[in-house]
Amino acid sequence: MSTIPELSKRLKQIREQKRQCKEKHAELSHEEDDVIEQLVDLLAEIGLTSASITGVGKATIAPRNFPKVTDVEKFYTYLKDNGQFALVKESINDQTLRGWYNDSQLTPEQAQEIGLTIYTKPGISLTKE
Repeated sequence: MSTIPELSKRLKQIREQKRQCKEKHAELSHEEDDVIEQLVDLLAEIGLTSASITGVGKATIAPRNFPKVTDVEKFYTYLKDNGQFALVKESINDQTLRGWYNDSQLTPEQAQEIGLTIYTKPGISLTKE
């Protein structure tokens, strides 16, 4: 059986590793955005929307939507009226909101009517060969 000092030290190590992973995740996310931007630019420069790459698969320019709640009252009312209020916790996770929006089939204009603003950036979808 482990001792209190051993478990305390292990807990400290785990938390430090988690902190380092968060930092690395943020760093990789920025690098990923840079690579996506460069890839979108290169594909557009040669007039392509997709390319097949050996060992990677197919790289396709695809929009990445980033909804932001700009009118909480309107948006929450919309969710309640449409039976989707379970989406809301203390706050809505950005990725959960993005997934919900992408599944919703709302246009950016419709989203604005319910209290969302949609920011769209070009993205790259990779599919296996």
